[in-house]
Amino acid sequence: MTAQFPGVRGHAQAQARLSRAIARDQLHHGLIFVGPAGVGKATLAAGLAAALHCKEAPAVGCGACTACRRIAAGTHAGVEWVAPDEPGGRVKIEQARALANRLEMAPFEGDHHVVVFDPAEAIGEGGFNAMLKTLEEPRPGVHFVMIVTGLDVLLPTILSRCLTVRLGRLEDADVAAIVSDQVAGRLEQGEDPPTPARIALA
Repeated sequence: MTAQFPGVRGHAQAQARLSRAIARDQLHHGLIFVGPAGVGKATLAAGLAAALHCKEAPAVGCGACTACRRIAAGTHAGVEWVAPDEPGGRVKIEQARALANRLEMAPFEGDHHVVVFDPAEAIGEGGFNAMLKTLEEPRPGVHFVMIVTGLDVLLPTILSRCLTVRLGRLEDADVAAIVSDQVAGRLEQGEDPPTPARIALA
């Protein structure tokens, strides 16, 4: 059966590849998700985190257990999103150092600590240098996901330490399914359906 992470549409080959690696306990500690804007790189990162943390459907994620729901809501302590305070800004070196220190400890929730850099280029050379040792030899259970639209924004030292996962554009059927999911979700909450512009930027 083809793996489908919670909330993820499309990218079947990437999902299957990542799911197999988790099931075999061979998932690379450093991953780069590269692809055009708007194809669901962050969504795949959240789905990967669910596949790692879920006890009901290991290596896939059930989407319904406490861990999966907390990951989807952005409240799971074992999943950390690193981004600048302002769009187009940089993550401060002090933030990178603090993250490296936190990763030396056991995860606060679950058996894994998934760190998503979105976008990864916001870390900058100084930030990556502050975390270089952690990136090279992370504690067991720590996984990094770098989200970028092109590999040219990453330092060669980072590229050499990570596994690249290339994501192409979504099929029309997947885009239609995403739109349907978003409309249904907003209507269920009593909200107006999303506008085409908001859907395109999701």
